[in-house]
Amino acid sequence: MIKSKQPKTHLPCGEMSLFLLAKIWKNTHNQYHKFQSSHFYFFILHSMLPHIQDLLSLNLPAGHFAIFGSAPLAVRGLRESNDLDLIVTQILWQELCQKYPEHLKGDTGKKLVFGDIEIFWTWFDLTDRIDEIIASADVIEWLPFVRLEYVLHWKRFMGREKDKQDLELIENYTKTQTQS
Repeated sequence: MIKSKQPKTHLPCGEMSLFLLAKIWKNTHNQYHKFQSSHFYFFILHSMLPHIQDLLSLNLPAGHFAIFGSAPLAVRGLRESNDLDLIVTQILWQELCQKYPEHLKGDTGKKLVFGDIEIFWTWFDLTDRIDEIIASADVIEWLPFVRLEYVLHWKRFMGREKDKQDLELIENYTKTQTQS
């Protein structure tokens, strides 16, 4: 098994999840006061927490994966996330495929699926940069989230309707962050 480059936290998964929940709440509450209803905050947080708990139960080694897809938006309070997409190093990918062959899905076996968690070692035109993307991830309360610049790149590449909406959310968020 790959050894983690970072020391493990001493918090049990439940406590870490609650701590992450509190941190996300604080970030969302402080930065997005324009949403008057606390139901908005609860919805975002509630949608992520089960996925975070499932991710923690996989016990993946730090420095070998990062959370991609919509979760980097959700952790910043931009929108909800209904699942978790992960990118992993090729070494971790090979290890996971050997350990969990029954979880390989897709026409060419390009993803591992654990409930609402999908794990990839390729990511369209960003595949050759996966190690760089993982290494430069924003660590938010022990969890590595892909930096928004890569999410922005991927959303532009995909060009689906939901990606266009996410592009606007990311661009507005980036503007507010540079102004503060």
